[in-house]
Amino acid sequence: MTDLSELEYERFVVAFIDILGFRELIKTSTSRQDDRVSAFTALINLSALDSLQAEDMMPDLRIQIFSDSVILALPLRAKAIIDMLFITNTASWRLMRHGVWLRGGITIGHAYFDDFAAFGPAIIEAYDIESTLAKQPRIALGKPALDAFRKEEEHLQKARFAERDSDGIYFPNFLNFAADIMLRSSKDHAAIFRADAENIKVSIEKKIAETVSNPSVFGKVMWVTEKWNKAFSVHESLSHLFINVD
Repeated sequence: MTDLSELEYERFVVAFIDILGFRELIKTSTSRQDDRVSAFTALINLSALDSLQAEDMMPDLRIQIFSDSVILALPLRAKAIIDMLFITNTASWRLMRHGVWLRGGITIGHAYFDDFAAFGPAIIEAYDIESTLAKQPRIALGKPALDAFRKEEEHLQKARFAERDSDGIYFPNFLNFAADIMLRSSKDHAAIFRADAENIKVSIEKKIAETVSNPSVFGKVMWVTEKWNKAFSVHESLSHLFINVD
């Protein structure tokens, strides 16, 4: 048990992430097998992020999953913000393969983590960013996270790692991330992402058809579609992934 006399905050890069539509999946999962599978798959893919710990890629990664939300945290260190963007891009792409989208917020600040609890001002701030700024299926960067990213960007030249949206919000664009892998990774690795992308394209087209009469959801689907088409317009070899919305 934690010695409460030694309980102290540390500085972390914190991401608070919401699984969009998860509550609806759970509500309908008692009668729909597909929804049970989607809900289970979403949690399994998020839980699988702990493989980054096991593989010693990021042994200092903290993960707390509860209901339809997950908290990810890295102790503040060199390149911690870049590592967090890699993690959130990976999670977003993994879940999108199964028709599940994420929304979240990332900040830097004080928090406490152990095997049983996670709390602190940075977690509250990341939640507030998710609930008030993100709005779309994206993971918004708060000012502390954005400032840290800009410092890294100066010498890492990761201009496509995060981008500024039309409303001024910066977010890690996991679709750019996926497109870059398709174009620059090994043949086998790129082939996996290309196959995933073809399936995701079908999933998005299905969401367009299903939500056209639901303006609040349809707007989010069209936001994703716009980002999708922009990301995969960078090279002719990806042009078959374009989604026609006419």
